[in-house]
Amino acid sequence: WVHLSCLRRWQRGVLVSQPTHPDFYDDDDVRHRVCNVCKADFTCKPPTLLELMRSFTGEELAALVEEGCIISSSKGFSNELRRQVALVPAQMREELVDSNWVDGVFLIVQVVEDRGAQVHLQIKEKDDLIAFASQLTEQWIWQMRGRPFRLLFEGPLAEVTGSDRQQRLDTIRAMRLPCSLRLESVQEGDCGEDGIMAVGLTRPIDISSGAYHLRRRLRFQAALKKAIPVGEDFLPAVTHFAGGPCQKDSCAAAIVISGTETYQVHLRLLHALKAAQALCLAKPSADVEATESPAKRQRTEGHVSASSSTSQPRPESSCDGGSSGCGGSTNSSTDVVRMHVFWGTAGWSRCQLMGEIASGSWGLCRSSKSDVTTTPRQSLYEAIYPRLIFAPRTEMSEDYGSQAEMSNEALEAASRARLRVLRRRIQRREEEARLLQAESEVRQEDAQQAAPRPAADPADGPQSNSLAVEDSSVAGRVEAAVAEEDRDEASSGLSGIDMEDDEDDEDDEDDE
Repeated sequence: WVHLSCLRRWQRGVLVSQPTHPDFYDDDDVRHRVCNVCKADFTCKPPTLLELMRSFTGEELAALVEEGCIISSSKGFSNELRRQVALVPAQMREELVDSNWVDGVFLIVQVVEDRGAQVHLQIKEKDDLIAFASQLTEQWIWQMRGRPFRLLFEGPLAEVTGSDRQQRLDTIRAMRLPCSLRLESVQEGDCGEDGIMAVGLTRPIDISSGAYHLRRRLRFQAALKKAIPVGEDFLPAVTHFAGGPCQKDSCAAAIVISGTETYQVHLRLLHALKAAQALCLAKPSADVEATESPAKRQRTEGHVSASSSTSQPRPESSCDGGSSGCGGSTNSSTDVVRMHVFWGTAGWSRCQLMGEIASGSWGLCRSSKSDVTTTPRQSLYEAIYPRLIFAPRTEMSEDYGSQAEMSNEALEAASRARLRVLRRRIQRREEEARLLQAESEVRQEDAQQAAPRPAADPADGPQSNSLAVEDSSVAGRVEAAVAEEDRDEASSGLSGIDMEDDEDDEDDEDDE
């Protein structure tokens, strides 16, 4: 037995060490569920990740993860990212994911409820299939993103539903690739995997020219062609924004602004274009004349004319000096119907976002109408910052301020410490792979011994001897190659495995 308070502290510590991003959860780490001494499952189940994150952030912050609220980066987080981005050549900085978070202000436009009672698992590689089979528990439970799922024996597995465990495992390992398996969640959903979609309000872009924006430009023109009848001018003023690093060439959302206190969020560009045009047409004729675009929208041979979108960069639009880039009026009156089109999105699972909030990277607040309609984009971050609510300091909190003051030697030491942790994780997984390989070889030997042997033939003797000689020579060549590699590594002072680990560690660090 163990004190419950001690167990809870231990489970909490293990869960805190997990990455916040669900794709990087270490499902092999079972220390919070299994005793390290007797290897039995704890009878007191650990808290879910969502329950843990809520204990760090508090219920007030957890309640702000909803549509219409604002997510904004903390100044310490922004300064740390700004320092890292500055190390990259200027022409490459816009491509960095981190550039989206620096002084970022994001409006939550959609919360997608997690209804994943069942999941479809696609497996394409033999090694992945063998690893999956080896990780199934006695109850056919498999951990994914920190959640337990039970394998369903249906489809190609239906015929072994009543078979013993070994036969079931053999059938799974022998499945034809690529294969699809269905699993059902063992636990009731706790909304931890809800999808949170937000768009950035502070990065206007000009898509009117350049190959980089070609796909966005073509998609906007195609939607415009469908939304507006032939011969009709498109009246609203349009400003395009970099909405986030996910699906950067797709329109994630569009906001139609019809006054200082009125706006609508649309998740489809076509619907937004129609709604904005309808609002313009519904205004008095004087207002329509004021918003009429000098660039007439025309069609030539079934294509959208370049004069409305790509011939010249748009002058500054009504959106705080940003360039609209594609169609629409440039009247600066706040009464004019305007459109903000967001290319790309920022996305989190609810649990992931709560973890990043708990670390101190983000703050939350409720949005006001002026945040979207009238506040200048360049001053929006400073305007909303005093309203943000941040998580209290806990063991999850990051020390962004102290990192900026660390010396180069201290930063290098911290990086090496992180790399050592990642290297140990890689080595553990390599050891597991070796064990799986050994297990597979034992099964193959057992199968060969159990197979019926053909009748003896005098010709088999020399053939088997030649095979033995060939196997011996192959083994000799392999040993010679390994020895040569060892000599090369000794002369260079570097280990091939360590070099591979370092590369993997750097990749993992970039992912983090």
